[in-house]
Amino acid sequence: MGKFCTQCGAPHDDGKFCSDCGTPFPLVGSTPTPTASPPPTAQSAPATPAPPTALPMSPPIGAEPPPPSGAPLGSVASAPAMADSSLAARVKQFAVIDWVHLGAVVAAVVAVFIPWLRSPAGSADAMDVPSLFLINNEAGDRGIEVGMLVFVCAAIALAALVVRAPVMRKLLLGVGVAMAMMGVLFVIQLNRLLSTSYTSLTDALGVGPILLLVAGVALVYVAVQSGRTSQRPG
Repeated sequence: MGKFCTQCGAPHDDGKFCSDCGTPFPLVGSTPTPTASPPPTAQSAPATPAPPTALPMSPPIGAEPPPPSGAPLGSVASAPAMADSSLAARVKQFAVIDWVHLGAVVAAVVAVFIPWLRSPAGSADAMDVPSLFLINNEAGDRGIEVGMLVFVCAAIALAALVVRAPVMRKLLLGVGVAMAMMGVLFVIQLNRLLSTSYTSLTDALGVGPILLLVAGVALVYVAVQSGRTSQRPG
């Protein structure tokens, strides 16, 4: 069987080179060996372009800026609206005991201007009664007026309604006791003064000291109840 050149396929004898293409004899074989073609390479798919990034839009001129990230809607409010709502919120938070407190202060102020003493010659209010009369019915006109003491007590009671502090509750308790004692002492001294006359106490006594007594008792009640509420857990 003859030999053939692996390059050109021409027949060869026993020579060292191919007579047609000059290929050396060691490359000569019995049959031509086909060369294997390289495997096809996989083509990569074209990359998908990323979508364009949307630019943030600026709010129109004169528009209110949106709330910061994480803040609930409606959290941006104007200062005047918040001030008005805070006053309304404080009024809504008033409990029954607070309205009793406020009513007692108003009643004490009203008690100053209504009659404390009635007589055929006229009537007298708390601004006409000297403070020393509460101790001695023969003191005359010495001392400041009882009405001025009531005004001071009412101012302290009103401050205790605004400032919720333990020291203010103690002051409120003292003010309530003082108002009640002024009403009681006036009735006692007036009764002593009228004991030597033919005028009865019910005919000469006005409504002012009675109203002041009621206001004082109400303030004592408010102070005691407020102290109990503050001591409750939770």
